[in-house]
Amino acid sequence: VVAAVWDLKAESGPALRSKLLCRMGRALLKAGKVDAAEEAFDATIRTAEEALNKYGRTNLDAKAINVLDQSMADATLNKTDVKRYRNETAEILKFCAGLPPNVAAKRNGAQVLLHINNALTLTPGEVELHTHKVHLLARMKRWADLAAHCETFAAEVVKLDGVFVDDIENLNPFPAVLPAKSLPADFFDMAALDATTNVPKTLDATAVGEAVLRMPPAMLPLYLRALRLEERYAESSRASSVLDAHARDNLTSSNVAWLGQEKDKLRRTTAIKEGGDELFRKAQYEQAAAKYASCLLIDAEGEEIGVDGSNAGGRLHAVLHCNRAACFMALKNYREAARECTSALQIHSLYMKAMLRRARCHARLDRHEEAISEYQRWISLVEAAGRNPQAAASGETSSCYFDRPNDATAEDLDKARKELTDTKKAKTAKTEAEANARARAERQRWYDENLRRGGAGANAGGSDAYRRRQ
Repeated sequence: VVAAVWDLKAESGPALRSKLLCRMGRALLKAGKVDAAEEAFDATIRTAEEALNKYGRTNLDAKAINVLDQSMADATLNKTDVKRYRNETAEILKFCAGLPPNVAAKRNGAQVLLHINNALTLTPGEVELHTHKVHLLARMKRWADLAAHCETFAAEVVKLDGVFVDDIENLNPFPAVLPAKSLPADFFDMAALDATTNVPKTLDATAVGEAVLRMPPAMLPLYLRALRLEERYAESSRASSVLDAHARDNLTSSNVAWLGQEKDKLRRTTAIKEGGDELFRKAQYEQAAAKYASCLLIDAEGEEIGVDGSNAGGRLHAVLHCNRAACFMALKNYREAARECTSALQIHSLYMKAMLRRARCHARLDRHEEAISEYQRWISLVEAAGRNPQAAASGETSSCYFDRPNDATAEDLDKARKELTDTKKAKTAKTEAEANARARAERQRWYDENLRRGGAGANAGGSDAYRRRQ
Protein backbone atom coordinates (compact mmCIF):
# COMPACT_ATOMS: atom_id res chain seq x y z
CA VAL A 1 0.00 0.00 0.00
CA VAL A 2 1.49 3.29 -1.10
CA ALA A 3 0.65 6.16 1.26
CA ALA A 4 1.71 9.75 1.61
CA VAL A 5 4.21 10.20 4.41
CA TRP A 6 1.88 12.54 6.34
CA ASP A 7 -0.80 9.86 6.40
CA LEU A 8 1.42 7.61 8.49
CA LYS A 9 2.42 9.96 11.32
CA ALA A 10 0.80 10.62 14.69
CA GLU A 11 0.75 14.38 14.26
CA SER A 12 -0.94 14.43 10.86
CA GLY A 13 -3.32 12.52 8.59
CA PRO A 14 -5.96 10.12 9.94
CA ALA A 15 -4.35 9.95 13.40
CA LEU A 16 -4.61 13.70 13.93
CA ARG A 17 -8.07 13.78 12.35
CA SER A 18 -9.41 11.06 14.63
CA LYS A 19 -7.97 12.80 17.68
CA LEU A 20 -9.51 16.14 16.73
CA LEU A 21 -12.88 14.56 15.93
CA CYS A 22 -12.94 12.92 19.35
CA ARG A 23 -12.07 16.18 21.09
CA MET A 24 -14.70 18.00 19.11
CA GLY A 25 -17.27 15.38 20.10
CA ARG A 26 -16.35 15.80 23.73
CA ALA A 27 -16.73 19.57 23.47
CA LEU A 28 -20.09 19.20 21.75
CA LEU A 29 -21.27 16.81 24.45
CA LYS A 30 -20.26 19.22 27.23
CA ALA A 31 -22.18 21.96 25.39
CA GLY A 32 -25.28 19.77 25.33
CA LYS A 33 -25.27 19.20 21.56
CA VAL A 34 -25.66 15.50 22.00
CA ASP A 35 -26.63 14.44 18.47
CA ALA A 36 -23.70 16.32 16.94
CA ALA A 37 -21.40 14.84 19.59
CA GLU A 38 -22.50 11.31 18.71
CA GLU A 39 -21.86 11.98 15.03
CA ALA A 40 -18.34 13.19 15.89
CA PHE A 41 -17.63 10.08 17.96
CA ASP A 42 -18.90 7.85 15.13
CA ALA A 43 -16.67 9.75 12.70
CA THR A 44 -13.73 9.25 15.06
CA ILE A 45 -14.17 5.49 15.11
CA ARG A 46 -14.81 5.35 11.39
CA THR A 47 -11.68 7.41 10.56
CA ALA A 48 -9.43 5.31 12.80
CA GLU A 49 -10.77 1.99 11.49
CA GLU A 50 -10.41 3.08 7.86
CA ALA A 51 -6.81 4.15 8.45
CA LEU A 52 -5.90 0.87 10.12
CA ASN A 53 -7.61 -1.15 7.38
CA LYS A 54 -6.09 0.90 4.59
CA TYR A 55 -2.48 1.05 5.73
CA GLY A 56 -2.18 -1.87 8.10
CA ARG A 57 -0.49 -1.68 11.45
CA THR A 58 2.89 -2.65 9.98
CA ASN A 59 3.02 0.43 7.71
CA LEU A 60 1.92 2.97 10.34
CA ASP A 61 4.11 4.79 12.80
CA ALA A 62 3.85 3.27 16.30
CA LYS A 63 2.76 6.60 17.74
CA ALA A 64 0.12 6.92 15.03
CA ILE A 65 -1.24 3.48 15.93
CA ASN A 66 -1.42 4.48 19.60
CA VAL A 67 -3.28 7.67 18.69
CA LEU A 68 -5.75 5.78 16.51
CA ASP A 69 -6.37 3.10 19.13
CA GLN A 70 -6.75 5.68 21.89
CA SER A 71 -9.12 7.77 19.80
CA MET A 72 -11.35 4.75 19.14
CA ALA A 73 -11.32 3.80 22.83
CA ASP A 74 -12.14 7.36 23.92
CA ALA A 75 -14.90 7.71 21.33
CA THR A 76 -16.46 4.42 22.40
CA LEU A 77 -16.36 5.49 26.05
CA ASN A 78 -17.83 8.89 25.22
CA LYS A 79 -20.68 7.24 23.34
CA THR A 80 -21.68 5.58 26.61
CA ASP A 81 -21.90 9.10 28.10
CA VAL A 82 -24.23 10.06 25.26
CA LYS A 83 -26.38 7.06 26.13
CA ARG A 84 -26.33 7.96 29.83
CA TYR A 85 -27.42 11.51 29.04
CA ARG A 86 -30.34 10.26 26.95
CA ASN A 87 -31.35 7.90 29.74
CA GLU A 88 -31.32 10.77 32.23
CA THR A 89 -33.43 13.04 30.02
CA ALA A 90 -35.83 10.15 29.37
CA GLU A 91 -36.28 9.77 33.15
CA ILE A 92 -36.93 13.49 33.48
CA LEU A 93 -39.63 13.31 30.82
CA LYS A 94 -41.14 10.23 32.45
CA PHE A 95 -41.55 11.95 35.81
CA CYS A 96 -43.04 15.06 34.18
CA ALA A 97 -45.24 13.36 31.58
CA GLY A 98 -48.85 14.50 31.59
CA LEU A 99 -48.46 16.74 34.65
CA PRO A 100 -48.49 20.53 34.90
CA PRO A 101 -45.02 21.82 35.90
CA ASN A 102 -46.07 22.77 39.43
CA VAL A 103 -47.70 19.40 40.08
CA ALA A 104 -44.68 17.56 38.69
CA ALA A 105 -42.37 19.60 40.93
CA LYS A 106 -44.48 18.87 43.99
CA ARG A 107 -44.83 15.14 43.37
CA ASN A 108 -41.56 14.25 41.68
CA GLY A 109 -39.32 17.28 42.17
CA ALA A 110 -36.58 15.44 44.06
CA GLN A 111 -36.33 12.69 41.42
CA VAL A 112 -36.36 15.17 38.53
CA LEU A 113 -33.67 17.27 40.21
CA LEU A 114 -31.50 14.19 40.69
CA HIS A 115 -31.70 13.33 36.99
CA ILE A 116 -31.04 16.94 35.95
CA ASN A 117 -27.92 16.99 38.15
CA ASN A 118 -26.77 13.69 36.65
CA ALA A 119 -27.29 15.06 33.14
CA LEU A 120 -25.41 18.26 33.97
CA THR A 121 -22.33 16.28 35.00
CA LEU A 122 -22.24 15.12 31.37
CA THR A 123 -23.30 18.40 29.70
CA PRO A 124 -22.15 21.17 32.08
CA GLY A 125 -22.32 23.77 29.31
CA GLU A 126 -25.96 23.12 28.38
CA VAL A 127 -27.54 26.47 29.23
CA GLU A 128 -31.07 25.24 28.64
CA LEU A 129 -30.66 22.45 31.20
CA HIS A 130 -29.27 24.91 33.77
CA THR A 131 -32.32 27.08 33.16
CA HIS A 132 -34.64 24.08 33.63
CA LYS A 133 -32.95 23.36 36.94
CA VAL A 134 -33.43 26.94 38.12
CA HIS A 135 -37.15 26.85 37.24
CA LEU A 136 -37.54 23.50 39.01
CA LEU A 137 -35.86 24.82 42.17
CA ALA A 138 -38.24 27.79 42.08
CA ARG A 139 -41.26 25.49 41.88
CA MET A 140 -39.82 23.47 44.75
CA LYS A 141 -39.37 26.74 46.70
CA ARG A 142 -35.67 26.04 47.23
CA TRP A 143 -34.60 29.64 46.85
CA ALA A 144 -31.23 29.40 48.61
CA ASP A 145 -30.19 26.51 46.35
CA LEU A 146 -31.50 28.41 43.31
CA ALA A 147 -29.36 31.46 44.12
CA ALA A 148 -26.32 29.26 44.76
CA HIS A 149 -26.74 27.52 41.40
CA CYS A 150 -27.04 30.81 39.49
CA GLU A 151 -23.93 32.19 41.20
CA THR A 152 -21.95 29.03 40.51
CA PHE A 153 -22.98 29.26 36.84
CA ALA A 154 -21.78 32.88 36.66
CA ALA A 155 -18.45 32.01 38.29
CA GLU A 156 -17.88 29.32 35.66
CA VAL A 157 -18.55 31.89 32.91
CA VAL A 158 -15.84 34.15 34.38
CA LYS A 159 -13.33 31.51 33.32
CA LEU A 160 -14.11 32.53 29.72
CA ASP A 161 -13.26 36.20 30.28
CA GLY A 162 -10.87 37.28 27.52
CA VAL A 163 -11.34 34.11 25.45
CA PHE A 164 -13.77 35.46 22.82
CA VAL A 165 -11.53 37.86 20.91
CA ASP A 166 -10.56 38.49 17.30
CA ASP A 167 -12.12 35.98 14.90
CA ILE A 168 -14.31 34.32 17.59
CA GLU A 169 -15.54 37.52 19.20
CA ASN A 170 -18.96 37.03 17.63
CA LEU A 171 -19.37 33.77 19.60
CA ASN A 172 -19.27 35.55 22.97
CA PRO A 173 -22.55 34.69 24.77
CA PHE A 174 -22.22 37.79 26.96
CA PRO A 175 -20.95 40.62 24.76
CA ALA A 176 -20.33 44.11 26.17
CA VAL A 177 -19.46 42.61 29.57
CA LEU A 178 -16.12 43.72 31.02
CA PRO A 179 -13.74 41.21 32.67
CA ALA A 180 -14.68 40.47 36.27
CA LYS A 181 -12.72 42.10 39.09
CA SER A 182 -14.67 41.05 42.19
CA LEU A 183 -16.07 37.67 41.13
CA PRO A 184 -13.35 34.97 41.43
CA ALA A 185 -13.66 32.29 38.78
CA ASP A 186 -12.64 29.63 41.33
CA PHE A 187 -14.91 30.83 44.16
CA PHE A 188 -16.99 27.64 44.11
CA ASP A 189 -14.32 25.25 42.77
CA MET A 190 -13.02 23.93 46.08
CA ALA A 191 -16.45 23.48 47.68
CA ALA A 192 -19.97 24.73 47.12
CA LEU A 193 -20.62 24.64 50.90
CA ASP A 194 -18.95 26.64 53.62
CA ALA A 195 -16.59 24.34 55.52
CA THR A 196 -17.63 25.52 58.99
CA THR A 197 -21.39 26.01 58.60
CA ASN A 198 -22.14 23.53 55.80
CA VAL A 199 -24.38 26.08 54.06
CA PRO A 200 -24.08 27.17 50.41
CA LYS A 201 -21.41 29.78 49.83
CA THR A 202 -22.77 33.12 48.64
CA LEU A 203 -21.34 36.09 46.77
CA ASP A 204 -21.20 39.57 48.26
CA ALA A 205 -23.06 42.49 46.69
CA THR A 206 -20.13 43.62 44.52
CA ALA A 207 -19.57 40.15 43.10
CA VAL A 208 -23.33 39.75 42.51
CA GLY A 209 -23.20 42.88 40.36
CA GLU A 210 -20.74 41.12 38.05
CA ALA A 211 -22.51 37.75 38.27
CA VAL A 212 -25.87 38.97 36.92
CA LEU A 213 -24.19 40.09 33.69
CA ARG A 214 -23.09 36.51 33.12
CA MET A 215 -26.44 34.74 33.58
CA PRO A 216 -28.89 33.79 30.81
CA PRO A 217 -31.91 36.13 30.63
CA ALA A 218 -34.30 33.31 31.61
CA MET A 219 -32.49 32.87 34.95
CA LEU A 220 -32.40 36.51 36.02
CA PRO A 221 -35.99 37.10 37.23
CA LEU A 222 -35.87 34.02 39.45
CA TYR A 223 -32.37 34.83 40.71
CA LEU A 224 -33.36 38.32 41.85
CA ARG A 225 -36.51 36.93 43.42
CA ALA A 226 -34.39 34.35 45.25
CA LEU A 227 -32.12 37.10 46.61
CA ARG A 228 -35.16 38.93 47.99
CA LEU A 229 -36.80 35.82 49.45
CA GLU A 230 -33.51 34.90 51.13
CA GLU A 231 -33.35 38.41 52.62
CA ARG A 232 -30.17 39.28 50.73
CA TYR A 233 -31.42 42.80 50.19
CA ALA A 234 -28.08 44.50 49.51
CA GLU A 235 -27.23 41.94 46.83
CA SER A 236 -30.70 42.25 45.28
CA SER A 237 -30.45 46.03 45.15
CA ARG A 238 -26.99 45.88 43.58
CA ALA A 239 -28.12 43.35 40.97
CA SER A 240 -31.08 45.54 40.00
CA SER A 241 -28.92 48.64 39.62
CA VAL A 242 -26.33 46.85 37.48
CA LEU A 243 -28.95 45.30 35.19
CA ASP A 244 -30.71 48.64 34.83
CA ALA A 245 -27.51 50.42 33.86
CA HIS A 246 -26.39 47.65 31.50
CA ALA A 247 -29.74 47.58 29.71
CA ARG A 248 -29.72 51.37 29.37
CA ASP A 249 -26.15 51.53 28.05
CA ASN A 250 -26.71 48.71 25.55
CA LEU A 251 -30.25 49.63 24.53
CA THR A 252 -31.63 46.27 25.70
CA SER A 253 -34.25 47.46 28.19
CA SER A 254 -36.84 45.16 26.63
CA ASN A 255 -34.88 42.18 27.98
CA VAL A 256 -35.44 43.32 31.58
CA ALA A 257 -39.02 44.57 31.37
CA TRP A 258 -39.75 42.55 34.51
CA LEU A 259 -37.11 44.40 36.53
CA GLY A 260 -39.30 47.37 37.50
CA GLN A 261 -41.83 45.09 39.18
CA GLU A 262 -39.13 43.20 41.08
CA LYS A 263 -37.53 46.45 42.28
CA ASP A 264 -40.92 47.61 43.53
CA LYS A 265 -41.43 44.33 45.38
CA LEU A 266 -38.00 44.67 46.99
CA ARG A 267 -38.78 48.24 48.12
CA ARG A 268 -42.17 47.26 49.57
CA THR A 269 -40.83 44.08 51.18
CA THR A 270 -38.14 45.90 53.14
CA ALA A 271 -40.40 48.82 54.08
CA ILE A 272 -43.36 46.72 55.23
CA LYS A 273 -41.26 44.19 57.15
CA GLU A 274 -39.32 46.94 58.92
CA GLY A 275 -42.64 48.59 59.73
CA GLY A 276 -43.87 45.35 61.27
CA ASP A 277 -40.69 45.01 63.32
CA GLU A 278 -41.08 48.57 64.62
CA LEU A 279 -44.70 47.95 65.63
CA PHE A 280 -43.68 44.75 67.42
CA ARG A 281 -41.02 46.63 69.38
CA LYS A 282 -43.74 49.08 70.45
CA ALA A 283 -45.91 46.12 71.63
CA GLN A 284 -48.54 46.91 68.97
CA TYR A 285 -48.94 43.23 68.21
CA GLU A 286 -52.15 43.21 66.19
CA GLN A 287 -50.86 45.91 63.85
CA ALA A 288 -47.49 44.16 63.55
CA ALA A 289 -49.16 40.85 62.61
CA ALA A 290 -51.18 42.66 59.94
CA LYS A 291 -48.00 44.22 58.51
CA TYR A 292 -46.29 40.84 58.31
CA ALA A 293 -49.36 39.39 56.57
CA SER A 294 -49.26 42.22 54.05
CA CYS A 295 -45.61 41.46 53.36
CA LEU A 296 -46.42 37.78 52.81
CA LEU A 297 -48.91 38.69 50.10
CA ILE A 298 -46.44 40.67 47.98
CA ASP A 299 -45.30 37.52 46.17
CA ALA A 300 -48.84 36.62 45.23
CA GLU A 301 -48.89 39.56 42.81
CA GLY A 302 -48.05 38.89 39.18
CA GLU A 303 -47.31 35.25 39.86
CA GLU A 304 -45.74 33.64 36.82
CA ILE A 305 -44.16 30.40 37.97
CA GLY A 306 -47.07 28.91 39.84
CA VAL A 307 -45.62 29.15 43.34
CA ASP A 308 -48.24 29.64 46.05
CA GLY A 309 -47.63 33.35 46.45
CA SER A 310 -48.79 33.70 50.05
CA ASN A 311 -46.32 31.03 51.07
CA ALA A 312 -43.67 31.26 48.38
CA GLY A 313 -40.98 29.90 50.65
CA GLY A 314 -37.53 31.17 51.39
CA ARG A 315 -36.10 32.67 54.54
CA LEU A 316 -38.29 35.78 54.25
CA HIS A 317 -41.62 33.95 54.38
CA ALA A 318 -40.50 31.54 57.10
CA VAL A 319 -39.44 34.50 59.26
CA LEU A 320 -42.67 36.40 58.56
CA HIS A 321 -44.79 33.44 59.70
CA CYS A 322 -42.64 33.01 62.80
CA ASN A 323 -42.92 36.73 63.57
CA ARG A 324 -46.70 36.51 63.29
CA ALA A 325 -46.58 33.60 65.72
CA ALA A 326 -44.71 35.82 68.19
CA CYS A 327 -47.41 38.49 67.80
CA PHE A 328 -50.22 36.01 68.48
CA MET A 329 -48.39 34.54 71.46
CA ALA A 330 -48.07 38.04 72.93
CA LEU A 331 -51.84 38.37 72.42
CA LYS A 332 -52.34 34.96 74.11
CA ASN A 333 -53.92 33.62 70.91
CA TYR A 334 -51.97 30.38 71.08
CA ARG A 335 -54.05 28.48 68.54
CA GLU A 336 -53.32 31.01 65.79
CA ALA A 337 -49.69 31.21 66.89
CA ALA A 338 -49.32 27.43 66.54
CA ARG A 339 -50.78 27.61 63.02
CA GLU A 340 -48.25 30.29 62.04
CA CYS A 341 -45.41 28.16 63.43
CA THR A 342 -46.65 25.26 61.32
CA SER A 343 -46.61 27.47 58.22
CA ALA A 344 -43.02 28.48 59.01
CA LEU A 345 -41.99 24.85 59.48
CA GLN A 346 -43.59 23.87 56.18
CA ILE A 347 -41.07 26.21 54.55
CA HIS A 348 -38.10 25.43 56.80
CA SER A 349 -38.60 22.07 58.44
CA LEU A 350 -35.67 22.63 60.82
CA TYR A 351 -36.54 26.18 61.87
CA MET A 352 -35.64 25.78 65.52
CA LYS A 353 -37.27 28.99 66.78
CA ALA A 354 -40.58 28.07 65.11
CA MET A 355 -40.37 24.54 66.50
CA LEU A 356 -39.81 25.80 70.03
CA ARG A 357 -42.59 28.38 69.75
CA ARG A 358 -45.02 25.72 68.59
CA ALA A 359 -44.07 23.55 71.57
CA ARG A 360 -44.81 26.47 73.90
CA CYS A 361 -48.15 27.10 72.19
CA HIS A 362 -49.14 23.46 72.65
CA ALA A 363 -48.13 23.65 76.31
CA ARG A 364 -50.23 26.76 76.93
CA LEU A 365 -53.19 25.09 75.22
CA ASP A 366 -52.75 22.05 77.52
CA ARG A 367 -51.89 19.88 74.53
CA HIS A 368 -49.22 18.26 76.61
CA GLU A 369 -48.57 15.23 74.39
CA GLU A 370 -47.93 17.47 71.35
CA ALA A 371 -45.81 19.83 73.41
CA ILE A 372 -43.66 17.04 74.84
CA SER A 373 -43.17 15.52 71.38
CA GLU A 374 -42.12 18.91 69.97
CA TYR A 375 -39.73 19.64 72.82
CA GLN A 376 -38.16 16.18 72.55
CA ARG A 377 -37.64 16.57 68.79
CA TRP A 378 -36.05 19.98 69.29
CA ILE A 379 -33.73 18.71 72.03
CA SER A 380 -32.82 15.58 70.05
CA LEU A 381 -31.85 17.61 66.98
CA VAL A 382 -29.72 20.04 69.01
CA GLU A 383 -27.98 17.25 70.91
CA ALA A 384 -27.20 15.40 67.65
CA ALA A 385 -25.77 18.59 66.17
CA GLY A 386 -23.64 19.09 69.27
CA ARG A 387 -22.18 15.59 69.00
CA ASN A 388 -21.39 15.89 65.29
CA PRO A 389 -22.15 19.28 63.69
CA GLN A 390 -21.08 18.25 60.19
CA ALA A 391 -23.08 15.03 60.16
CA ALA A 392 -26.14 16.77 61.57
CA ALA A 393 -25.93 19.53 58.98
CA SER A 394 -25.33 17.21 56.04
CA GLY A 395 -28.34 15.11 57.00
CA GLU A 396 -30.74 18.01 56.93
CA THR A 397 -33.34 18.16 54.20
CA SER A 398 -34.76 21.64 54.78
CA SER A 399 -34.74 24.13 51.91
CA CYS A 400 -33.39 26.89 54.20
CA TYR A 401 -30.02 27.27 55.88
CA PHE A 402 -30.61 29.51 58.91
CA ASP A 403 -31.53 28.87 62.55
CA ARG A 404 -30.74 25.17 62.33
CA PRO A 405 -29.95 22.68 65.12
CA ASN A 406 -26.24 23.53 65.19
CA ASP A 407 -27.11 27.22 65.67
CA ALA A 408 -28.76 26.62 69.06
CA THR A 409 -26.74 27.61 72.13
CA ALA A 410 -26.14 25.68 75.35
CA GLU A 411 -28.37 28.21 77.12
CA ASP A 412 -31.17 27.51 74.61
CA LEU A 413 -30.80 23.78 75.24
CA ASP A 414 -30.95 24.14 79.04
CA LYS A 415 -34.05 26.31 78.78
CA ALA A 416 -35.81 23.81 76.49
CA ARG A 417 -34.99 20.94 78.84
CA LYS A 418 -36.47 22.85 81.78
CA GLU A 419 -39.62 23.65 79.77
CA LEU A 420 -39.92 19.98 78.85
CA THR A 421 -39.69 19.00 82.52
CA ASP A 422 -42.31 21.59 83.45
CA THR A 423 -44.61 20.35 80.69
CA LYS A 424 -44.29 16.76 81.89
CA LYS A 425 -45.18 17.90 85.43
CA ALA A 426 -48.16 19.82 84.09
CA LYS A 427 -49.27 16.74 82.19
CA THR A 428 -48.97 14.59 85.33
CA ALA A 429 -50.88 17.15 87.38
CA LYS A 430 -53.59 17.36 84.74
CA THR A 431 -53.83 13.56 84.52
CA GLU A 432 -54.14 13.29 88.31
CA ALA A 433 -56.71 16.08 88.43
CA GLU A 434 -58.75 14.40 85.71
CA ALA A 435 -58.54 11.05 87.55
CA ASN A 436 -59.66 12.67 90.81
CA ALA A 437 -62.52 14.39 89.02
CA ARG A 438 -63.61 11.10 87.48
CA ALA A 439 -63.45 9.39 90.90
CA ARG A 440 -65.51 12.16 92.51
CA ALA A 441 -68.05 11.95 89.71
CA GLU A 442 -68.24 8.19 90.10
CA ARG A 443 -68.75 8.45 93.87
CA GLN A 444 -71.42 11.08 93.39
CA ARG A 445 -73.15 8.92 90.84
CA TRP A 446 -73.07 5.95 93.25
CA TYR A 447 -74.47 8.01 96.11
CA ASP A 448 -77.19 9.51 93.91
CA GLU A 449 -78.18 6.09 92.61
CA ASN A 450 -78.35 4.54 96.05
CA LEU A 451 -80.24 7.50 97.41
CA ARG A 452 -82.88 6.96 94.74
CA ARG A 453 -83.07 3.26 95.57
CA GLY A 454 -83.38 4.00 99.31
CA GLY A 455 -86.16 6.46 98.65
CA ALA A 456 -87.97 3.98 96.42
CA GLY A 457 -87.77 1.28 99.12
CA ALA A 458 -89.15 3.57 101.77
CA ASN A 459 -92.02 4.58 99.60
CA ALA A 460 -92.84 0.97 98.86
CA GLY A 461 -92.86 0.02 102.55
CA GLY A 462 -90.80 -2.70 104.22
CA SER A 463 -88.89 -3.34 107.44
CA ASP A 464 -86.25 -1.06 108.95
CA ALA A 465 -83.67 -3.80 108.39
CA TYR A 466 -84.48 -3.87 104.65
CA ARG A 467 -84.11 -0.12 104.38
CA ARG A 468 -80.77 -0.23 106.21
CA ARG A 469 -79.49 -2.92 103.86
CA GLN A 470 -80.54 -0.83 100.89
